[in-house]
Amino acid sequence: GFDATDCPVEIQVKRHSQYKINVGNPLIIACPVHYCKQQPDMQWCKIEVATCVQLKEAKTKWESNVFTLEIFSVHQNDSGVYRCRATVDNLSSESHGIRVTVEGEAPILRKSPFKQKDAMYRKAHACRTMASPNHSTAVLVCTTFFMLLSCLLV
Repeated sequence: GFDATDCPVEIQVKRHSQYKINVGNPLIIACPVHYCKQQPDMQWCKIEVATCVQLKEAKTKWESNVFTLEIFSVHQNDSGVYRCRATVDNLSSESHGIRVTVEGEAPILRKSPFKQKDAMYRKAHACRTMASPNHSTAVLVCTTFFMLLSCLLV
């Protein structure tokens, strides 16, 4: 009969594999697998301290001989080292670590340029109303100052 040891499963993740991605973007991590007859049971895990914690809720799928992990929208806490694991007949093998680096900051934490513009507009508007009609130069200076600021903030 056929024995899995005749043709062991081989995970073909290259050493030092890494993905760099910006916050909010989708990410698909690939785990190429060579197997003969029986498609192995596959799992993804993420290194947490010293152990690789299985990702049970993850979206995974086979695309020909590649087992993928899909993250719809990456967050800062998705950074880290991932591994895929193949199991056939109680024989399992694990990939090299795949480093994921999420760059940029979460959009929620970013200061909105609109809020900054609103504040600048209110300051410029206050400046305009303070200047009396006789002092048209003061109004001109304030308006120009606001236009400069809005150009810098875009």
